[in-house]
Amino acid sequence: MHEMNEERRKKLNDILLFAGVLIIGFILFFALNTMKSEGKQVLVIANGQVTESFPLDENKEVMLEFDGYNLLVIEDGYAFVTRADCPDKLCMKQRKISKDGETIICLPHRLIIKISEDSGR
Repeated sequence: MHEMNEERRKKLNDILLFAGVLIIGFILFFALNTMKSEGKQVLVIANGQVTESFPLDENKEVMLEFDGYNLLVIEDGYAFVTRADCPDKLCMKQRKISKDGETIICLPHRLIIKISEDSGR
């Protein structure tokens, strides 16, 4: 009987520990996401070099051609890719980005679209 209570207490402690770690993880996730600053520029990085930059507050569509094409759309303070000729099209499935440091990556085209807080390159 004593062993049963001991085992039950261990299970409860494990559950409490897991719940505590989960809660701390959620708090950190939301804190880090809300602390990110709004971006000002969209940087286009091809083969490791910044090739172009565009203001995030001006709506426009830009055809990027590096080992293939990607259609970059900047709209309402967000950047995203709507068309591409890469085989997996993962760049099109990534979410819209607007905060400093967020990226959209197209590996087949060796292309990175990155949000920057700085208004320069």
